[in-house]
Amino acid sequence: MSGKIAFSITLLAFSYAWFFLMAWVNIDARKKGRNVRLCNSLFFFLGPLALLLYYYLPSIFYFTSQQKGSQNAKSKYFSSSKTINDDRQVLKTVNKIFQDAVAYRATDIHLDPDKEKLTVRFRIDGFLYEYRTFPVELCKAIVSAIKVLSNLDIAQKRSFQDGSFSSTIKDKKIDFRVSVSASQYGETMVMRILDPSEGLVDISNLGVLPEAEDKFRSLVFRNDGIVLIVGPTGCGKTTTLYAILNKVNNLGKNIISIEDPIEYKIVNTTQIPINVRAGVTFANCLRSILRQDPDIIMVGEIRDVETAKVAIEASLTGHLVFSTLHTKDSISTIMRLFEMGFERYLISSSLSGVISQRLVRLLCPQCKISYVLPSDKFFGQENIQLKAGEQVYKTKGCNYCTNTGYRKRTGLFEILVIDKTIKELISNKASEQEIFTQAKKQGMITLLEDGLTKIRQGLTSVDEIEGVLK
Repeated sequence: MSGKIAFSITLLAFSYAWFFLMAWVNIDARKKGRNVRLCNSLFFFLGPLALLLYYYLPSIFYFTSQQKGSQNAKSKYFSSSKTINDDRQVLKTVNKIFQDAVAYRATDIHLDPDKEKLTVRFRIDGFLYEYRTFPVELCKAIVSAIKVLSNLDIAQKRSFQDGSFSSTIKDKKIDFRVSVSASQYGETMVMRILDPSEGLVDISNLGVLPEAEDKFRSLVFRNDGIVLIVGPTGCGKTTTLYAILNKVNNLGKNIISIEDPIEYKIVNTTQIPINVRAGVTFANCLRSILRQDPDIIMVGEIRDVETAKVAIEASLTGHLVFSTLHTKDSISTIMRLFEMGFERYLISSSLSGVISQRLVRLLCPQCKISYVLPSDKFFGQENIQLKAGEQVYKTKGCNYCTNTGYRKRTGLFEILVIDKTIKELISNKASEQEIFTQAKKQGMITLLEDGLTKIRQGLTSVDEIEGVLK
């Protein structure tokens, strides 16, 4: 109200002054022989313009100042006055992290803040190595820069967020999958690195031993049933699934996969991403795709009883189903299905096979050292040993393997084919040991036996097998 009164008083005073000034301009123009109409018109428009500028120009400056302040507040997430000059330097630091991660063949980047510093680690061949540390003042700047790249909310710091982005590094498009969570000293971030140019692994390059290839292929090239790939997190189950789908892929098959998330695109395959917020879960999505006439179904992971139930039902109705489950080995997978509440006859009639796997690091071909075992080496299982005098290899470290002694990884596989005899054992409530004994009779190679073979071949070390299979 007071602003309106002030404006009215100012307008009234201006009107009186303007009236007398108009008269003065008119008289002065006549005396000097100027164009009276032009002078009057100019003054007529200049007066109100001056009044408008008087009132609104300060507001314009204020708005501009506020906009600048808002931008400064936003850029505050990207810079730290103590250690960095501008946002470009933050982005340069972030890009350097990405470039070095790719150069070191890292599969994941970890950003872990604590009270004094931000630690950046790379996961290389399954192991985390410290890359470098940054001052704690840079934590918010680096994390926020990556969140902006990933289209995440930089203001939200207390909830989980997932995003992704792509970057061109050394003329290659690299995809980054980002996960952010809150921690005591700031936001923790993990980025999965995916290189689409590498393509899908062929099943011949997974690491399956020649003597086990026939069993592996017998499970892949089937018409129905369910095949489970099992093992702990990070053991390469998804890679094996992709390799299998790529092998069976042809235009004569309708292949549908349900994934969380989609990591690689497979041609001639319908790939459906899980979206829990939208109600797209493994279980209800699996029910829906059964109406789309699939020949082969891939379920990224069986996480609950409901998903397992629908997957088993699908395998009993003429579909070939591939999926993963978290169990320690092939035989214990059968027991795990019992524990989930499935009847034995249902398991024996639907389960076609189980592929248990692990990933082990390969010795660096340029620096590995051979030596002779000084004594027998036992691995905790009867008759499973390396004998004294056998030639094996160990690590040394060089520039090629970044002084780790290892470069790249391969798989260990335990392949259980559920044949007629094992189906009967399952239905007759046989014990885990009885099923294992029969599986060995049919020629199943255990994870440890696979590992010992690769030790003797000079592919990996005794320490690596002990560490992975302990």
